[in-house]
Parts: sequence; structure tokens; C-alpha cells
Amino acid sequence: MKVVVDTNILFSALINPTGKIANIILNNHSIFDFYAPSTALEELTNHRFKLSKASKLTYHEIDRLTEILMRHISVIDFKSISKSSRVTAVEMLMDIDKFDIPFLALSIDINAKIWTGDKKLTNGLLSKGYKDVMDTAALGILAK
Repeated sequence: MKVVVDTNILFSALINPTGKIANIILNNHSIFDFYAPSTALEELTNHRFKLSKASKLTYHEIDRLTEILMRHISVIDFKSISKSSRVTAVEMLMDIDKFDIPFLALSIDINAKIWTGDKKLTNGLLSKGYKDVMDTAALGILAK
């Protein structure tokens, strides 16, 4: 199953590298093909201080954990996502959260589910008829 990983999921995995979310990413490559837009890496870099404070890890440790996680996630350049997928994502998310546009665009483009812990995003997409969104509990049921 193709799954686009939202940045809040990556944050959770970095804050708790031995937790359920990190385990799903690291140990289920036979079940899931994980993807993220290149903007996710930018967000992680921009929020290193916040991640360090929340996790009590050094920048070096965060960078190392990020590297390990990203070995299991295919990063797709946002510019390589089709224009039609980007336009659809903009139309659906401008009134929900514009920062999630790259994730929805990628999900549409590669026909994948979005894995997120963002209730506003989940509820907003579901209210607009977009059903390809999952939380950790739903994904965890499919994981080992």
C-alpha cells in the first residue's frame, strides 16, 4: 500500500524513536511504500529547535534519526508532482491548511493514502469527500 507520510507523523517518530509510529515506518516496508514530498524535509530542518526541545535530543541525534527514517521513505520533489494534482490539492486545502498542499498533491498524484495525526486535515478532507486519509490507529491495524 502506498502511504504519504505527513510531517506531524515524522515529528512524532523523531520525538519518540522507539514508539509505535517509528516502528511502523522502520519495520513494515513489506506492507507499505512510504512517500513524502520534499517539503517535509524542509519542515523538519526548519523545526530542529522544536524537535530538539521536545525530544531532548541534540541536533546531531535528530539528524541521524531523520536519516534513518528517511531511508524508509521515498522523497518526491514537489515540482515533479503533476500540475493537475497540485491544482486539485490547492482547491481542496486553501481553506483547511495550505501547508498540507504538497502532501495531498502527492497523495493524489501517486494514488496513495495520507497518514496524518492532524485532525483538522483529516476532518477537512473527509468533509470534502476525500477518503484516502488514515491516522496511526488505522494504519497500525494493517502493520505488523
